[in-house]
Amino acid sequence: MLLGRRYNRQKKTKAEAGAIGGVSKGQIDTCLPSTAQKLAAQHGTSEATVKRAGRFAEEVESTPELKAALEQDPSAKRETHWRRGWQEA
Repeated sequence: MLLGRRYNRQKKTKAEAGAIGGVSKGQIDTCLPSTAQKLAAQHGTSEATVKRAGRFAEEVESTPELKAALEQDPSAKRETHWRRGWQEA
């Protein structure tokens, strides 16, 4: 959850990246590593894992029931399978 929150706070829009010398993701080769690439290297994981963690953190923040369940029982995050459209079972 912390990795996802960190990714969401640090990532920039394409316009912000262009303003600091980056290029659009539509280009073949970017001149700067992406936020996901940097965090993946720091945490010894893949770029895809970082992005999934970011989507999970967004879902938790936007779903009060899920956020409350995770705050109440931190071990529940291991048993919670994130998917779009999460509904209370």
